[in-house]
Amino acid sequence: MNLAGVLLPKSFVSSLLVISLCVPASLAQEEKKIEFAEQTSFSCEEEKFDHPVPLDESAKKALASEQSIADVLRDQKLSVESIPEDWFTTSEVHLSSPAEADLVVMGTHFARGAYTSTFWVLRKLQGGYRVVLRDNAHDVELQKTRTNGLRSIRSVIVTLRYGTTAEYEFDGKTYKIARRTSQPNAPETKVDPTDYKSRREFIQVRGQDAEPVLAEAKAWIWQHWQDQERTYVRVSTHDDDGEEQDCSYFIDDDSDNGEMQVTLKIHRLAWDQDTPTGPRYLVMEDDT
Repeated sequence: MNLAGVLLPKSFVSSLLVISLCVPASLAQEEKKIEFAEQTSFSCEEEKFDHPVPLDESAKKALASEQSIADVLRDQKLSVESIPEDWFTTSEVHLSSPAEADLVVMGTHFARGAYTSTFWVLRKLQGGYRVVLRDNAHDVELQKTRTNGLRSIRSVIVTLRYGTTAEYEFDGKTYKIARRTSQPNAPETKVDPTDYKSRREFIQVRGQDAEPVLAEAKAWIWQHWQDQERTYVRVSTHDDDGEEQDCSYFIDDDSDNGEMQVTLKIHRLAWDQDTPTGPRYLVMEDDT
């Protein structure tokens, strides 16, 4: 007797196969619907988010733990329960999975400026919410990439002359800035070291003092600036604390009026911390 055939008849095996294929597909479709429905890009130009949701008591309590909000509540003699609805606009998002409902909150009252507003990201935990990110920004975007299970977040600040982008990653407890990029709002000038007549690199090697390297680089830059020579210079230094800096100087007369100019690109790995007594973490910075 074919014992396997008796225990697992072909019709039953076929049914199992169909079910196993259908379940993941249905879950994927459900996740796609949620991702399509939820708002992932937010701007301080908005009065309300696309699909605003009310703040429940646990979310209000989490926001009231923020010092800036606690101060306003105290000054206006308001309780957490009586926080006015028009102080914030809120959207439900899914930082981890469709089964978990987190919140993006934007200030629309006292926490709003000319080009920025305060944004909070609230993570839903057992028993309530916890603020995992607070940032003043013009735009906030949820990214597809993830770190430690949660989606990365990007914020943008725009001023009259510069735009700055900050990329945040989840460290297991809260969001920390991982990379910051700043550049002029004008169209970026394409610069290539091979297009320059003189090219020189000043690199601080391990164990070498940075001061002689910087002094030599300064003399080189000043001399070629005085000679009005089209020059590219790269200066790379580091310290014993783990910080690194790589500067590229592009000296030319490609300005609108034909005068000499310097385009400086800085790539830096520097320590940052959220509070004076908080833990430090390395941040990658790119400035033009």
